[in-house]
Amino acid sequence: MRIMPPTAVYLAWALLSAPLCLAQKPRQVFTEAHYPGGVTAMAFSPDGKRLASGGLFGGLQVRDLSSGKKYPGPEIIAWCLAYHPGGKLIATGARDGAITLWDADSLNPRKTLKGHTDKVWALSFSSTGKLLASASSDKTVKLWDIDTGKEKDTLRHPHCVYEAAFVKGDKLLATGSDTLRLWDVATGKETASLKPKGSDEIGLLAVSPDGKTVAFAPDGEKAKPPVVLWDIHTGCQRPGPDLEGEVASSLAFSPDGKWLAVGVTDQALLWSVGEGKESAVFKGHYGPPNILTFSPDSGTLAASDYEGSIRLWDVKAQAKPGR
Repeated sequence: MRIMPPTAVYLAWALLSAPLCLAQKPRQVFTEAHYPGGVTAMAFSPDGKRLASGGLFGGLQVRDLSSGKKYPGPEIIAWCLAYHPGGKLIATGARDGAITLWDADSLNPRKTLKGHTDKVWALSFSSTGKLLASASSDKTVKLWDIDTGKEKDTLRHPHCVYEAAFVKGDKLLATGSDTLRLWDVATGKETASLKPKGSDEIGLLAVSPDGKTVAFAPDGEKAKPPVVLWDIHTGCQRPGPDLEGEVASSLAFSPDGKWLAVGVTDQALLWSVGEGKESAVFKGHYGPPNILTFSPDSGTLAASDYEGSIRLWDVKAQAKPGR
């Protein structure tokens, strides 16, 4: 997962921030004093035992969630990161376009992938772990062969690319730029696109684990609704969670497909996909949660904010029937 590109949400938060009222208590809170600029990247390990994070200051680190022990890594600015499905590697993307593969245990560098000429916003491993997709401000998404470290393909866009995510089966890749696009991974050809009315760009997207739906947040003064669900196979659209006039700052599907988490203002909303209703509200963040990610068992939602804190919310204990 990655930090959201600058949008109106930052201005809204700055103008409306006020003392927070805690409606519920997170299971754990990690206040990262070495992240004064906020957490910019975060992901659970595939076994759910560790949480990797990166910030504008303080570098890459991995935390053991059972003991709370923190393993500090290199002093880098990780704009995005992703765990390899095998759990042995962590990929990070940098401002200069470099992508580094790190040993997940020692946090020593294993390989550097060079080809982008500008900031890398998002990283996504294929389910097999053989490919890595990277989205960049240089208007491209690159597909990398992890075994060789070589660039396999480049998907060109007319605008900065903020998101890239493999669809179940690894045959398709969804990207967010000026338009939401689907690409055939084997041929590198665009297969479908969607430009919501009033939208300037697609800065946030999440692909459902069953590979049927892309949730995305169109950015633009006239873009409505704030979150849209796009059926990949039929092309049909339907509104996602009603944010009551607010702007989404982050999106994440739970691995079991039951929940869609959305960051707004000072809270994370948990939306029941099956019922189409809000199920829980996790409050207490300093500004809008900029990264949301679920544990592999879908039982925990990790949310980071601009204070540099990470809160772990117990989904199973606090999710309720639709409100």
